[in-house]
Amino acid sequence: MNSDMDMFMLLNRKLQHCFHWTPENSRKILALNDYLFNLENRMYDEMLSMKNDYDRLIEEGNGSLDGYEITGSISYRSSALLKTADQETSELLYKCVGFDSFLTIRMSLDDLPTDHRRDSLMTSLNWNIEAFDQSCLDGHYICYLMHELFVDGPYSLTDALYMKPEDFHEKIEVGV
Repeated sequence: MNSDMDMFMLLNRKLQHCFHWTPENSRKILALNDYLFNLENRMYDEMLSMKNDYDRLIEEGNGSLDGYEITGSISYRSSALLKTADQETSELLYKCVGFDSFLTIRMSLDDLPTDHRRDSLMTSLNWNIEAFDQSCLDGHYICYLMHELFVDGPYSLTDALYMKPEDFHEKIEVGV
């Protein structure tokens, strides 16, 4: 890890410790979680529909498509700075992140295993661990994308309070 990333992760951990699980903050976190869980499932459904269309075309004799790969990803891009970050911290954040997406799923001509959705979206576990191990979240499912963004990723729970759903973007691409 580079020193900028080390410094950023220390700042992120400090912000995590400053976060207060008030009823209002819990409501906002759960609303974002529900939105992201629905977004990743909607993207998966769109990709599965595309896969079925490509598979049908190949069955009908269009062999030129048999090497296709569908890639779906979810990224966060906001035109405004997060309220928790000053200009220098925001620039450091974007410099350190260094990747475009936080969730990537792939599908191709191969048959999907029965548990592909579960494995791709990592839904076999409730990600209510570490920062999300809070009594106010008992009984709520926390999706992997929340864990990826706010525990393993570059954002703090305080950042989550200011993120807008419309700043999360899904992208589906097909390569042949």
